[in-house]
Amino acid sequence: MNKKFELSEDSLKVLYIDQEMTSGMIAMKIGCSRRTVSRRLKEFDIPMMRKPEVTQDELIELYTHQRLSCKEIAERTGYRSWTIGRRLKKYKIPTRGHSRQPSRFEIPKEFLKDQLKSTYKGKFEIPKYVLDDLYTERKMTIAQIAARFRCDVTTIRQRLKEHRIAIQPQWKRKYLPLPEDEIIDLYVNRKISVASIAKRFGCSRGTVEKRLIKHNILRRNTAGKNNGNYKGVTKEMKRLNVIMSSGIRSSIKRGKGKRRVKWLSLIPYTHKNLIRHLKKTIPPGYSWKDDFINRKNILQIDHIVPVSAFNFSEPEHEDFQKCWALNNLRLLPRIENARKNARLDKPFQPSLLM
Repeated sequence: MNKKFELSEDSLKVLYIDQEMTSGMIAMKIGCSRRTVSRRLKEFDIPMMRKPEVTQDELIELYTHQRLSCKEIAERTGYRSWTIGRRLKKYKIPTRGHSRQPSRFEIPKEFLKDQLKSTYKGKFEIPKYVLDDLYTERKMTIAQIAARFRCDVTTIRQRLKEHRIAIQPQWKRKYLPLPEDEIIDLYVNRKISVASIAKRFGCSRGTVEKRLIKHNILRRNTAGKNNGNYKGVTKEMKRLNVIMSSGIRSSIKRGKGKRRVKWLSLIPYTHKNLIRHLKKTIPPGYSWKDDFINRKNILQIDHIVPVSAFNFSEPEHEDFQKCWALNNLRLLPRIENARKNARLDKPFQPSLLM
């Protein structure tokens, strides 16, 4: 048998009339359905509260003249956005299309001042000096200008032709002024994807790829052995590489690896021998302390024969000793290391994994 909710007339009037709570809010508060609250309102002859209807003139003023969105109108009137959309269809008010507004470009308020007063069914006028500044000087695309003025791309093209502003082909558009060093650092050192970098700078993925190609940086290949989940890369090989790389990094830069003998027990040289060898490989114009110890990622430890060329599963294997041998380690600037990637300078034959 269903439980009957005890709700007195006085408490319902306090919630519904005094506190102006909706039937749904009251239902959530006492733990019943909205239909139950509606029945109680009818039983106690409590008049239903109705929201004031939005008139056609109000919608034309808010939506057409003030160019407010359905969501903004709904917040002002207390309705939902889809209700405002239904009212626009009911009154046959032409709706605007959805437009994605780029966040990287800002138009001065004086440029938009006259456009907020556009008349209903009127021609959308844009001054010539505004289009010339946005399109020619700031190098904004037609789509970006259309999104800012909340109009169609075709409208911007027509205004450019009317003002006799030459429309440049896409291949003649200049590169965006992007910090290329920061892009290389994000992609190579922080391992951030091209899509995430493009989203951060507000450009396309192709633009980021062009910057990487300009500096001879190869795209990361997530197929085959370069993928950590690839079945050919064993867990033992990944574990050994992590032990060695983290141990060397912490011992040199942080001075914490001298007592951790785990990585030192896997190779035939000592901590001092490693530092002495790496100091000999410092490129001209760089210093050990300023560019490697104190400054992050200016110089990096590089494998002359890349790790991906070896095949091992235990520290006693011949390939593991060759991979982490002193004559296979050197210091390189991070950009040169990124350009080198996993390329081999000369042919190399790995040992068979028995």
